[in-house]
Amino acid sequence: MIEDEDGFRTAGITGKDFLWKCWLKNKDPPAVLRKRAIGALWKLSPADRKAQKLMWQHQIYESEREEVALALKTIKIAKDELKGLQQTTDANILSKARVIGCTTTKAAMCKSLLNGVGAEILLVEEAGEIREADVLTWYVCAHLIGLFHAEEIAHDKSPSSHI
Repeated sequence: MIEDEDGFRTAGITGKDFLWKCWLKNKDPPAVLRKRAIGALWKLSPADRKAQKLMWQHQIYESEREEVALALKTIKIAKDELKGLQQTTDANILSKARVIGCTTTKAAMCKSLLNGVGAEILLVEEAGEIREADVLTWYVCAHLIGLFHAEEIAHDKSPSSHI
């Protein structure tokens, strides 16, 4: 039940309410309930009934939708702030490093961070699988060393380098 500021309660209609189901399906209620089924609502066409039902649902859930939208917006702001703090922490740690090692995927995800730290050497795992130009276009450094995983090197079906 939903209670407003004046203390009035709005009772939800459950799936067990037979009169409600009759109204939605544009059917006449049984004789026992016909006294309750009077008025303009019972004269509406099926399309108008559907529109009326949607309007009622919109009115009932409007405040909840607004609260959820506000909560989602707050969560997004908090996530963005947390991401910014994490990037600042990462930048502080990486700014002291002369050598940085990462996968190509992580390098692509953190390219602005890696550009800002200016390490002398960037070790890019699986760099033999990508072209040097692709790496160098977003990261200018003194040395670029590509390394394969030890398992890939040991594996006899390891793909050959494309560099």
